[in-house]
Amino acid sequence: MSKLSEPENLPRDLIDTDHIEHLIYADQIDLLYTREAPLALLWTALLGAGVGIIYWSELPRATLLIWLLCSLLLLLLRGFAMWRYHRCQPEPASIQPWGNWYVVITGLSGLSWGVLGFFLLTLPTSEQSFFLLLVLGGMFVGALFLLAVYHAAAVCFLLAMAAPVLIAIGFEYRTYVTTLIVGKLLLLLGLLVTVRYLNRLFAHWLRMRREHQALLEATRKAQLDPLTGLLNRQLLHTRLAQAIDAASGGEQGVAVILLDIMRFKLFNDSVGQALGDALLQQVAARVSSCISASSLVARAGSDEFAIMVTDLPTEQALIKQAQALITALEQPVVLQGQPYYIEVCLGISQYPGDSDSPASLMRHADQALLQAKRKGCSAYSLFKDLHYSKLNERHVPEQALRRALDHGELCLYYQPQIDLYNKSVLGAEALLRWNHPQKGLLSAAQVIPLAEETGLIDPIGRQVLHMACMQARLWNTPGSGQLFTVSVNVSAQQFLQADFTNQIENELALTGVSPAALKLEITESLLLPESNHIRRMLDHLKALGMQLAVDDFGTGYASLGYLRHFPLDWLKVDRGFVQDIASSPNDAAIVCAMIDLAHSLGMKVMVEGIENSTQLAFVQRRHSDAAQGYYIERPMAADALTRWLRAPTLPPFATDGKQAANHNVLLLEDDESQRQIMALWLREDNFQVLLAGNAQQAFSILAEQSVDVLVVDYALPDLDGIEFMRRVRAIYPGTVRLLISARTDHNALARAINEGGVFRFLPKPITQDQLSGAVRNAFQIHADAQPDPSSSSQRA
Repeated sequence: MSKLSEPENLPRDLIDTDHIEHLIYADQIDLLYTREAPLALLWTALLGAGVGIIYWSELPRATLLIWLLCSLLLLLLRGFAMWRYHRCQPEPASIQPWGNWYVVITGLSGLSWGVLGFFLLTLPTSEQSFFLLLVLGGMFVGALFLLAVYHAAAVCFLLAMAAPVLIAIGFEYRTYVTTLIVGKLLLLLGLLVTVRYLNRLFAHWLRMRREHQALLEATRKAQLDPLTGLLNRQLLHTRLAQAIDAASGGEQGVAVILLDIMRFKLFNDSVGQALGDALLQQVAARVSSCISASSLVARAGSDEFAIMVTDLPTEQALIKQAQALITALEQPVVLQGQPYYIEVCLGISQYPGDSDSPASLMRHADQALLQAKRKGCSAYSLFKDLHYSKLNERHVPEQALRRALDHGELCLYYQPQIDLYNKSVLGAEALLRWNHPQKGLLSAAQVIPLAEETGLIDPIGRQVLHMACMQARLWNTPGSGQLFTVSVNVSAQQFLQADFTNQIENELALTGVSPAALKLEITESLLLPESNHIRRMLDHLKALGMQLAVDDFGTGYASLGYLRHFPLDWLKVDRGFVQDIASSPNDAAIVCAMIDLAHSLGMKVMVEGIENSTQLAFVQRRHSDAAQGYYIERPMAADALTRWLRAPTLPPFATDGKQAANHNVLLLEDDESQRQIMALWLREDNFQVLLAGNAQQAFSILAEQSVDVLVVDYALPDLDGIEFMRRVRAIYPGTVRLLISARTDHNALARAINEGGVFRFLPKPITQDQLSGAVRNAFQIHADAQPDPSSSSQRA
């Protein structure tokens, strides 16, 4: 059921050549000890016994006994080495000493047999010498076939045997012996060449076998899940593609059943990964036993299994198969003697009908699985049913939205925008709302995606524009005083319509609103340098006298460099950069860069998403032009905003840094008693002290007030003191920072200086004189770093 691809189809670069060579060497040594060594022992013992029997009366007995004893000792040594090898079973990485030991043993064995060459000179007849030479030749031939698997052992044995004979040439010049010796030398040379050839054959055979095994292992790892032995998701996609190609144009179909084990993560966390893995293995076995031989099972995820079915052409057959799987898995799984019950859900998709590719087949099966999970445990769902349900789900809201458009259920809420310089109301942003009969008031985030999906964004955009123009005219009647601007969001689809500028001109003429009272907000995705058409449209709108803004800047594809190509008046900073602006150096740097660069391009900046006084104070002190958010005022209906405008309740604004009192020090200490004592010391020395008990309070104070010197305790409850200093250094580089800590180790000092930019490190416990002296010096450092007003005026 889980067939692998042929190894030959995999790239050979998956093979680790160096590792293969190590394995080949290990195989050679293993063959010597497990196969060649027993045969060599038997062959040596037989020949040695034959020499002892035949030459017992021909050679000096003492010499023969010594030789037989040495041969016996070498046989016992080789036998002991074999026994030790089988006992140890060495790994390939540690097998080299065994090869070296075998070479030594075989060399000594060859030398013992070579000693018999000397006996050739002492034998009285040529027949006896010839027989002994045949014995030595037999050893040569035996070594040729038994030791050729390991070239070093074979060469060592043959040379050790030949050495005594070669030495004998110098002592004996009888013609027939010399002829035999020369013949033996020629035989030795031939044997060495033959050994080399046979060794290469053995090595080639071993290499072919190991490479094939390596390819099989690479195939297994690439195509099988290591835990369950099932196909992995990648190979399943390949098999699905093949099955779909085979089923194209025919009557046979392909289906995917995606099976998920419910609450498996909870089970795995409760009993441990070992039992969790055992559970997956048993589930894999049960699923495999429930399907036909032509079906395939794969592990699609940590607790998901996918089944490819090709022999169940009907929907009823697939449902029957799903029910069989659920029934089989309802039986308890026994792990370590303890039964465990599991529940599964299944999602089913089919080809043809639901999908036309492996990816969509799997995706639709996954969507059906999610639907099955909503039904509950031990449930299954077909994508076809889900598809029809989704079509109905989409049709119903679409009709409701069309009804809302026709029956006036769409309305506008307005969120005030304030001018941070004049500290007054600047205007309001028009926000779409759907007054749904059953669901109540729905926001634009719930309406706009549906409108874009159903193609209703154009009529809705036209209606929003009309309502905003009508309300802007009412708020800007002659004699009303200051201009009140209404901002309208324009979607990319609406803006790119060919008659959009005509729509604007018609609305201005129809409602009679002043173009200056209307601000159009477009998405930054429209602002690309090659968009000449967009530039002409914006130029035309600008010529009409209205204001132009880019909305949610920093979330799309544009950049500040692109803005210089377009006639824009406002840049709106997205709320995502504002949430942690007082404590995140990255967000603070981004917002400050946007403000500075926008001002350099002649644009104003509106920061949205202001939800607390800290955020408002921060952007005000960073010279943002305007702001809006829940902290200022929530969106409200037009009549409610009209009443609010008669007596607007604006939040308190940050104090001007230039008017802030001198010697303003912020003390951050989480211990209440220590904080009060140190504050008393500093106030006795006429310092103005601001107190914070945690990092968040300190960030709020830094954003809202001008702080010259900062005294921070190392051990804070919510943030490391040095990390707090590092953020302050990035956001408020002009503040002089002092760190108090009981730690005096080198690492803490190095971090405080390098990361936090700490001016002075004060050890605990600290005295009043130490604290006041350090703060006084810090104020002097801060004053020295400020520009000299008199020198500036002189230069001017």
